[in-house]
Amino acid sequence: MTRNILVHSDKDVPKRVLTAWSLGCPDQLIATAQVIDDELFVMACDHTLFRVGFEEMPALKRIPEEQRSSFTLSSEGSYIHWPEADVHIDLDAVRYLKDDEWREKKDQERAYV
Repeated sequence: MTRNILVHSDKDVPKRVLTAWSLGCPDQLIATAQVIDDELFVMACDHTLFRVGFEEMPALKRIPEEQRSSFTLSSEGSYIHWPEADVHIDLDAVRYLKDDEWREKKDQERAYV
């Protein structure tokens, strides 16, 4: 049996993770996020970690360096918001950028719509 441990400093993380699992969508919601230097680290509720450079995503690139750590995470984990720059991103945007297999699947789904 594999066991995952999620280390956190935000009291809302366990609630977000447990809610996501109870709803059956842990791969669709964000557990926690952190900015380190010029990168955004996003942990999905299924424990998948994504590392995104601010220069990799046009929306993130618009955020001034001094504002990059000033974000909020929605209470349910559906998006990250930078109020001063008025930028919102969700896990789909991050996963689309960083997960080639997932991006290909989404592109195929859109082609059939």
